[in-house]
Amino acid sequence: MGRWIETECRAASRQPDLSCRWRVPAVLPATGDADGVLVVPPFYWKVGEEALFKHFATVAEAVDIPILVYNIPMLIGLDLSPSLLARIATQCPNVKGLKDTVSEYSHTVNVLREVKPVRPDFSVLAGLED
Repeated sequence: MGRWIETECRAASRQPDLSCRWRVPAVLPATGDADGVLVVPPFYWKVGEEALFKHFATVAEAVDIPILVYNIPMLIGLDLSPSLLARIATQCPNVKGLKDTVSEYSHTVNVLREVKPVRPDFSVLAGLED
């Protein structure tokens, strides 16, 4: 059946102690059949940048194959900041790039400005899917 990667977050709500846990399926990496993993931010709960970083870092530590972060704010409800993406790129070497599905081109430019100086090999794929 594969394995699960468990991550934790703190929800940004009126109750600051409200916490949630979710499990990220890691079925393909466990079988050895995957060349990489496309990882979306957690959705449903609104979480802060530290929880988002921990989410991506937990997945990155759990697999030994390349990861692409998927920023799709119109579906997830949050936009990954350029500084967060630079931190992920710096501290998670197997995160190889970003799929940036945003309506504002300036976001992608700002990501490139922050990430490329610290990770010249980091790929950024941009575009909307209609």
